[in-house]
Order: sequence, then structure tokens, then C-alpha cells
Amino acid sequence: ERVYDIVKDSYRTEKLQKPSELLPYLYLGDVGHARNVPMLQALGISMVLNCAPNMVNTSRQTYPGDFMYMAINAEDTLEYKLLPNHLEEACQF
Repeated sequence: ERVYDIVKDSYRTEKLQKPSELLPYLYLGDVGHARNVPMLQALGISMVLNCAPNMVNTSRQTYPGDFMYMAINAEDTLEYKLLPNHLEEACQF
């Protein structure tokens, strides 16, 4: 599913009460999850990597001081090579 398809549906977060846990330390969520700071804190999430900053309007100021935030300008297309273009900087984060 494309990031835009997740973001454009305002009801999406209501269906998914919390982000998907991919690994014990890695979650994937939508814009509603990213903006729900109390939920992020309850899940122990303290780092947010925004891969669609042009569509998901969050910034460093969205989060309390103990959060880390990074935005990468990935394209939301099937052809876009997310990992070759951004894996190294994401892993450094």
C-alpha cells in the first residue's frame, strides 16, 4: 500500500488503533499515529522517522524534548527505490 493511500484516509487510524509492530523496536504507522504523542509514549516509541514530510505534516516541534525526529524526502511511487536512496541515513538515525 502506498503511503498516500494510508494518509489520505482520515478513518485509517480509527481502524488501526495503534501502529503495526514490525519488530520489537520498530513500528509502522500512519499520520494519525504520528500525531498521537500520548499513544507513542505509551508504546515506548521515542523516535519518529517521517518518510513523507510533504504529505504528513509533522516536525520536530510536534514532539516533546525527549523524542528524536527525522524527515526524509521519499517519493510515494511504486518506482521509487526507498532503501537504496535512504537506508543508510535511516539506519544512522
